[in-house]
Amino acid sequence: MNIEKIKNNNANLVTKEILNLAKSIKLLVCDIDGVMTNNIIYVDHKGEELRSFNVRDSYGIFCLKKFNIEVAVISGRYSKIVDYYCNTLNIKYIYQNKLNKVPVLYEILNQLNLTIDDTAYIGDDLIDIPVMKLVKFSVAVFDAHPALFKVANYVTNYIGGNGAVREVCDLLLIAQNKLVY
Repeated sequence: MNIEKIKNNNANLVTKEILNLAKSIKLLVCDIDGVMTNNIIYVDHKGEELRSFNVRDSYGIFCLKKFNIEVAVISGRYSKIVDYYCNTLNIKYIYQNKLNKVPVLYEILNQLNLTIDDTAYIGDDLIDIPVMKLVKFSVAVFDAHPALFKVANYVTNYIGGNGAVREVCDLLLIAQNKLVY
């Protein structure tokens, strides 16, 4: 495999340093809004929310779990749709309505008997920075708040809700020799 060819949209190149950070990751923690969704919430006349999720992201999560890389979700908002979506993907660690994500991260790590050095996090907004500063491999989506670019090890080539999670899933699997193109 040619590392120099692992890029999308002629944007960010995956370097050997990035692959080294990703090769020991056992847990991917994701924000929801702006990461797994496009940051748009539709509300109907009854107050019911609708969100869209990218099937490619879903398949990337499925692949991670197939290779024993756990996936968790920490969101600052609560939505029944998120519970439903995560349950369809067999994501066991779903934490919503959590504005302070750091204690939740440690709770997940304790439950899985993992450490910060086993963990990657993907976020898009200021609420994600404290967790991003802790984990071994921090990722900001392409359309994240600019402040995240200062703390992220990697910035995706795709925007949130449009393949950014899949890009990270593939990167982790490639770094661990579990996915070959």
